[in-house]
Amino acid sequence: MELFKVEPVIPGITRIKMPYVCSYIVKGSDRAVLIDTGFGYGDLRSVVDELIDLPYDVICSHGHPDHAGGNGQYDTVYLPEGEFELVKHGSKIETRHLTMNNVLRRFNKSFPKENFLPQGDVKYISYNEKDIFDLGGVTIRPVHLPGHTKGIMGFIIPELEVAMLGDACANPTLLNLDSSASIQEYRDALVKLSKLQNNFKVVLTQHNSFSEPIDVVKDNLYWAERILLNSDDRLAVRMSGKESFVARNRNIFHYRGNAGNLVYTSQSL
Repeated sequence: MELFKVEPVIPGITRIKMPYVCSYIVKGSDRAVLIDTGFGYGDLRSVVDELIDLPYDVICSHGHPDHAGGNGQYDTVYLPEGEFELVKHGSKIETRHLTMNNVLRRFNKSFPKENFLPQGDVKYISYNEKDIFDLGGVTIRPVHLPGHTKGIMGFIIPELEVAMLGDACANPTLLNLDSSASIQEYRDALVKLSKLQNNFKVVLTQHNSFSEPIDVVKDNLYWAERILLNSDDRLAVRMSGKESFVARNRNIFHYRGNAGNLVYTSQSL
């Protein structure tokens, strides 16, 4: 299984694809950042060090094992202020191994535990929406988007007209986890994000196709509001080990909302 595949996205942004997930490198004239570290298998840092000839920081969007699992290769990592408890569990080898193999089970594959790197002794630095990462001609602007997790951040890069929304706004967005915020909180976050849409024309994510049409923002907002009105499709599924609901049934034609979808539980309401 190929662990790392590097591909350019646009000038200034590079994607490092890994099984099931990806990380991003963003470069300015003075500095760079690595956004998320994947599951923590293989030597991601060596790949990153080959690609970056500038000082760089590591920024995590949230504390789940597929995004913070490789943090142990670094002494210092920026983490959203609401994710410190989540990352303690998410960065454990046992959690990463279990999560990865739960994903691979659908393909009748598995991933050896010995491939995962140690958790490491990481110093986490808290950041929030007020913290702007200036890379020299390029700025990373965090946006708090509670939903997938309570502390998760998206990132707007206005100079490149890009929004890195990761797991915060995708198709579908998973809101059915123990760490998820409520549908109302997610709806409010998307209203805030909608007001910032003049800053970006491209949406990058970290699973499946690794990008979404820009309409994913308004369409996920549409489905969040439909859920709150009890007028979504409410398709019952079992996902992440619990009874969940899918807001948009893909087998039904819809005039609106086709660029988005939400997965949630009754506890999300």
